[in-house]
Order: sequence, then structure tokens, then C-alpha cells
Amino acid sequence: MYIYIIVLLISLLFASVIMELQKMPVDVLEYKTITIPKRYVEYMLLFCSMLPFILLCGLRYNVGVDYSYTYTYLYDLVAQGLSYTQVNAIRNCEIGFYWLIRFIQAMGGGYVYLFTITSAVIISLFWIGFYQQSDNLCMSITLFICAESFFVSLSYVRQFMARAVVFYGIKYLTEKGMKNVLKYLRCVALACTFHTSAILMIGLIAAKYIRIHPGVLTTAIIIISSFKYTLEKPLEWLLRKTKYHYAIGTPFQSPVRFYMTRPIAYSILFTLAWIFYKKCRHDKNYNLILNTLAMLILITVNFDVMPQLDRVTWYYEILVMLCTPYLIKQIENRWLKKIVTIGLITMYAVFTYHNVVVYLAHGAVPYRFVLAPSMVIY
Repeated sequence: MYIYIIVLLISLLFASVIMELQKMPVDVLEYKTITIPKRYVEYMLLFCSMLPFILLCGLRYNVGVDYSYTYTYLYDLVAQGLSYTQVNAIRNCEIGFYWLIRFIQAMGGGYVYLFTITSAVIISLFWIGFYQQSDNLCMSITLFICAESFFVSLSYVRQFMARAVVFYGIKYLTEKGMKNVLKYLRCVALACTFHTSAILMIGLIAAKYIRIHPGVLTTAIIIISSFKYTLEKPLEWLLRKTKYHYAIGTPFQSPVRFYMTRPIAYSILFTLAWIFYKKCRHDKNYNLILNTLAMLILITVNFDVMPQLDRVTWYYEILVMLCTPYLIKQIENRWLKKIVTIGLITMYAVFTYHNVVVYLAHGAVPYRFVLAPSMVIY
């Protein structure tokens, strides 16, 4: 775990410099006879912030539950000259990921190239999204690590490539006009070529335009949750019609998988959104934030009703990395702002440590370098 903390601190160092530069009311930086646009310096620092994580992910060896089970196996299947249809029949693989592997093999690359390129796509798109959309770059990066998303990405590479593409596309959804909605839909379509579950993110369009009072949303969550076991059988029947039918009756469906951390964190953020309802309800992003948080609460308090529901949150919780800085920014009291920030990050960090280190979830610990696979880093 130490190596992840060190890399996070290095990344935050560069991100904090970017935030300081953003406060400067100038467009050009001058040093003696050298003049350079400030945004170019910010881009360079952003690259320096994302590079440690790209290298950490790209140069890993057998780190991540699906490292060998799915990704090196898929690579070997494609290397055998099998067509996309043949590969997909053996192990689920979307067309975009298949052709990515084909491209890497045509360039003479191996496993390291595969994980380095996929890591570069995931990290760079998230970091660019943070830079362009977040009210606090450092907080968004910290939440990406502390809220477990980063560690999940080490196992579920295809899902997180899709998630990263959608995350980048959210900037179009926050702007007005049907053209921007279509641009967002193109991002979702591209994401689906890496993992078809990205189609779920079309729901954000409804979340943007539907205006519902927080009180009504709260009532709806309570009523629907009270009928959770009534809905279990119809949902199970629906799941049996999909490729995820294998998860029925497995630990994926166990009520033991109910965790309090996420619903509590989402409820705190939802409460803040409710408090600032009058202040922010006309903001272009408010509906999207409020409705997404309500959806996340509904899903996380009903994890045990249907297998794989936690994977739905992987997509929608990307908004949490943006809405948390946004909502905390609305708090005027400086000390209360610090308490809420520290409280949320600590809650996430304790949960992630417990899940990743104690229960060894996602296969992120111990860490091994591809250049020295026998060296184990805890």
C-alpha cells in the first residue's frame, strides 16, 4: 500500500501547483527573457501528475484479479490468430478492446504494452476530466484513489476504459444544446466498444433534465427500498435473460455484501445538495448532481437485491469525484468545509484500506513490478 500512497503524494504535488497557477490572474508567465502561456505550463504539470500512476499501472506484474484470468488470456487468444467472433465466444471481449490488442500485437508489443496503453487511456482521461470540470483538482484525484476506483481499475480494465471515456464526455452533458447531448452519446457509444455496460450511462441524460425536489426523491428512495424484497424475484427473472445470469446464487448476491460506507457518504452529499437547493437549483450541473446522488443511494442500500448492482455504481459514482468538490465549495464556513472534506476522505480511505489491504480485494496488494516480478511491495 505504501507505493500507492507515495505515488498519490507525488501526483498531488504537481496538481497543487496547477491549482496555485489557476489562482493567478494572468494568462502568460514570464521568467527573465522567457515567456510562455500559463495553460501550457498547466498542461505540462498535469502530465507530470498523471505520469506516476500511468507507470505504476502499466509496469505492474500480475496485479489485479483479472490480470491473468482475463487480460493476458485475451491477449494470447488474439495472438493465436482467432477472429473477434471466436475470441468473444471463449471469453467476453468487446470489439474495441479486441482491435486494441490486434494493434498492439501488430506493433510488436507484449503484455506490458497492453497494460501501459490501457492505463494511459484510463488515467489520462480521468485527469483531463478533473482538470477541465472539477472545482478542486487535488480533491478529485484523492477521491479517485481513496474511494477505491483506482484499485478497481487494476482488475476491471475494460470497464474502466469505458468509464474513463464516459467521464471525459460528461463535459458535453453539462453544457446546453442538443449538439452537446449528441457529443455525449458519441462518447457513450465509443465506451461501449470497450464494455457494453457503458450503455447504462445514457441515464445521465435523464438525470440532467428531470427536475425533482430533494424531498420527493427522498420519499421515493424510502418507498422503493421498502419493497426491495418484493422486487427481488422480478429483477432475478430479468437478470436471467442477460449474460450475467451466472451471478445468481453466488457470493455476488449475498446480503453480506452490504457496505455502509458508500450510502453514508452519498447521503451526506445528498444532504448538502438539499441544503443548497435554493442556492444552486438554477445551476447547470445541479440536477445532474442531485439525481445521480439519489440514484446512488437507492442502489447502494439495495445491493443485496440483485447481483452486480455494485458494478452499476462504478459508472454513476464518477460524478462523486466532481460533485464532492462542487458541494463542498458551497459551504461558506471555512472550518465546517475542512471538517466535511476530511470526514468524507477519511471515511472512504478507511473503507478502501479495509477492502484492499485487509480483504485483499481487487488483487492490488501486494504490488509487483514487471521488471522485477520476484520483488514484492506491500
